[in-house]
Order: sequence, then structure tokens, then C-alpha cells
Amino acid sequence: INLIKLRRLLLMSNLLKKILETDKEHQLLFALFFKKFYLDINYSEINYNRLYFLICRKHRIINYFFEKANLDLYPQEFIERLKKARTLQKQRALKQLSILIEIKEVLKDFEFIVLKGLPLSQQLYDDFAYRDVGDVDILIKSEQEKPMLEILTANGFETSHNYEHHYVLKRYGISVETHRKLNAVFNTKELEKEIWKDLKEIEINKYLFKALQLKFNYDYLLINGANHAWNRLSWILDFYKLCLLEEIPKSSSFKKLHNNLNSILFNKKENRFQEWFVLQMLLGENIHGFKLKLPRVIYFSSISNYSFFFSVYKSFVRMVKNTI
Repeated sequence: INLIKLRRLLLMSNLLKKILETDKEHQLLFALFFKKFYLDINYSEINYNRLYFLICRKHRIINYFFEKANLDLYPQEFIERLKKARTLQKQRALKQLSILIEIKEVLKDFEFIVLKGLPLSQQLYDDFAYRDVGDVDILIKSEQEKPMLEILTANGFETSHNYEHHYVLKRYGISVETHRKLNAVFNTKELEKEIWKDLKEIEINKYLFKALQLKFNYDYLLINGANHAWNRLSWILDFYKLCLLEEIPKSSSFKKLHNNLNSILFNKKENRFQEWFVLQMLLGENIHGFKLKLPRVIYFSSISNYSFFFSVYKSFVRMVKNTI
């Protein structure tokens, strides 16, 4: 048995293994969700306040946890606290659904695609409220942005921020991001062209919403996860769930991102800087710390499919804007 444990541990990234030796709460979560991470958990050493924060705030994996965990191993007070948070998460999903229905009604003369969010949750888990989603994201055609925003604001959506690739509105305290392009870090023009040609309709509570085919979600989840340096376990779990449901494309302009993710978690190939940065974002809680500013520029420049120097420029400009 000890040899089997040792073999499984050797499949883990050396840096990740070192971090998990002292981070008991993440150790528990990795052992729970990844079969290759065989770890003996001492439940008496767990900080349950921190574990609650990781599940409900940082990683947003409350429903994943209830599906995988043996609840008898945890303090009853902790489980009751999670149940209340789960109820609030379900209510938030219902509020987001009402916002999507409202958008569908007021933009009935326009075409838009719901990105990730409730439709993806329905596709992956047969439950629109399974994924803990913070925002409502839609992809629009850039030439239609102005009239669509005018209609939305005229119908009670409040203006918030304007970024390079999307405009942010607020409705009932929830952000609604209208994407004119999929991402700022990656060149996604070709992917967007293909997406608009082949949409899928997802039914949620008898309402139909246009969403991405699973084959396009493969690329989109890769670039979205990499764009955020995989700083939530939920994105990694979603991606692996997608790979179980959909055959991985034999060719993809973002294939190297999949290889990078595998190298970081399972030591498939070496990329020490990316491994270090992603693990800082994934396992650290002060992910916007000053010491990560420059590494963030280097990381985004190394994963982007723009030219290296243009990527450095874009990353640096974004860092400055987010600092001011």
C-alpha cells in the first residue's frame, strides 16, 4: 500500500505536492476531486472557517462538494452552514435566469450568445444551477453593440465599466457582461467566426437560449481558465467534465493551454514559471498582491497567441489600468 501511495504522489507536480503538505484545506479538496491525488486527510487538523471560504468564495464549488464529499466526516455545524450557502447560491442562479429571460425579451430583435453560465451548467451537469456563477456573460456582434446597450439601459440595466473586450452592466446587483469579443489576452477572431456559424439552443425552465456547442466550449474554457490563471478549482473541474463528455479536438490553436494545465497539475512536462504562477493564483488567497504584478505580465505574455512583444504591451497596459 505504501508503494502505491508513493507512486500516486509522484504523479503530482513537485511544487504542488510541497504546497499541499502544509495547506490542509486544499489538500482535502484535491484529494476529494482528483483521483491521482492520494492523500490521507486528518479532519481534526482542518480549519473549517477557511475551508468554507475556499468552497463558497474562492473556488465556488459548493455543489461539487456536496456531490463528492462524505458528509458524515465533517462537523454538523459546518455542513449546516454550507447548506445555507447552497440555498443562497440556488437563489442567485434563479435571479440570473430571470435576468437572461429579461435580456431575451428586450433584445428580441437581436442575436446574442450566452457564454458559460447557466447554459453550460445545464450542458455539463443537467442542472442550470449546479455551477456557482457570479456574472451573466453574453457575446454580441460588435456592430450591434451601441443599439443593444441603449435598449438595455433604457430597460433598467445600469452602466458600469467598459473594458477592451466587453461592456459591464448591472442588474439587481449582478454584473451583465456584453462581450464584443471573447477575450483580450487571446486572438479569438477565427473562433468567434466559427461559433456564430454553429450555435446550440439550450432549454432552461422552458426558455431557449443560444449557447456554444460543446466543441467550442473546449477552446473557450481553455482560454477563460488560462486568462484567469486557473485560480478557481471550479474551472478545472468544468474543463475535465467537458473532456469526459466531448472528444478532445485533434487540432486546436489553443491546444498548448491544455498541455500547460496538465503539466501544472500532473507533471506531464516542465514549465516551471507557469507552474509557479498558476499555483500562486490557485492556492493563494491574496491573488491581486503587488508581488504578482510583474509575473502576471510575464505569464499572460507567455500563454497568449498574439506575438510576444504585443502580448507584453497588452499585459502591461492592462496591469497599469487595473492599478490606477
